[in-house]
Amino acid sequence: MALKLAGGIIALLAVLFQFVVKDILFTTLGYGRDLQSIDEFPYSCRRIYHPLLDSCEDLWLDDSGRRLYAACSAISSRKHWNPAADKLNTSGRGLTDHISVLNIDEPGPEKLYGVHELQLTGPYASATGGREIDLHGFDVQVLDNDEGRLRFFVINHRPVSAISSSPVDARQHGANSTVEVFDLVRGETELRFVRTISDPAIQTPNRPASTGDGGFVVTNDHSAKVGFRRELDLLLGGGSIAYCSATSKCHIASNSGFNFPNGIVRGADGLYYTPSAMTGEVSIHRLSTNRTLTKVGEIYLGMPLDNLSVDAEGDIFAAGFPKAQKMLKAMGTPETIGVPTTVWRVRRKGGEGLGFEVVKVLEDRECSVLPGTTSVVHDARKDVFWLGGPTSNFISVCERRG
Repeated sequence: MALKLAGGIIALLAVLFQFVVKDILFTTLGYGRDLQSIDEFPYSCRRIYHPLLDSCEDLWLDDSGRRLYAACSAISSRKHWNPAADKLNTSGRGLTDHISVLNIDEPGPEKLYGVHELQLTGPYASATGGREIDLHGFDVQVLDNDEGRLRFFVINHRPVSAISSSPVDARQHGANSTVEVFDLVRGETELRFVRTISDPAIQTPNRPASTGDGGFVVTNDHSAKVGFRRELDLLLGGGSIAYCSATSKCHIASNSGFNFPNGIVRGADGLYYTPSAMTGEVSIHRLSTNRTLTKVGEIYLGMPLDNLSVDAEGDIFAAGFPKAQKMLKAMGTPETIGVPTTVWRVRRKGGEGLGFEVVKVLEDRECSVLPGTTSVVHDARKDVFWLGGPTSNFISVCERRG
């Protein structure tokens, strides 16, 4: 009997190692993974330091308007208030989050690209009744090219209710996250408030993706705001994707098969690509007429992934964490932990079916120049990469040599 029991335990442990522990050690945490130096790639990279470029979690490139937009904060603030990373000390919020803008074709004498901040206008009210905002991911829809209007969909991790402004205990209830909608006229500096979207389907939002018709889909990167089930996400997976219409009606569009779904993007082919911050896969979904998502394929990159972006030629770029444990450590002590970065290009192959070519285009083993990158965008016109991350007080730009 004892021998049978011991054999059963050994078999169970073998299964756990094969299907859980092995993936966590080698795919997620990257133990034994060989990395490349940034010098092995045909790009010259440099850091851009400025107070407005501190802790930039997400980036969006306006190819037609030739502007780079960045959702930035302060490292000192994100160490305390970052619900996606279980940082729930509301008293440590820096209250300085902002959208920064760079004129990517005009570096200027100081090579700061005319960096400036967008001002929030209109009847927007923050968690304290002021203009503060608690940024994470965002996406932009081009409303019309003639007038040059852009619509921003912005994740706002409010520490209080969006409806009543009554305080809540974030450690008990998590953030009361919303999606804020703003409009911007190209060339102007005011983000004009349109509306706040608060809905139970927007539970732990990470990044929205415009559907092109005034609505959006948004990833919920955890199974719950707080609690025991959330703690099990590492082993059991969890998360979902919600859909919200142009009239702000929301529902869960897909809630199965996810494992830390991250920075979703709408591809040039109209499909939705969602990276996993756990399994190293990108799931591919189609949005149906009843506004649910159906999985139609997946792409395996083999390391934890954060935000995706699409360039003007339709290529998808992914920010990867080749040593995810260093990113986790850097969330608490960003000043002392260097985070390696990997950038992947995913290109749709010609012909029928969902075929893709996956190529590593950048990697910084020594953490010498790139941030712990959570977002990378590619300027296809000039073959230039822009990279940002929440644990770095700079963004980086990489230009092709020669």
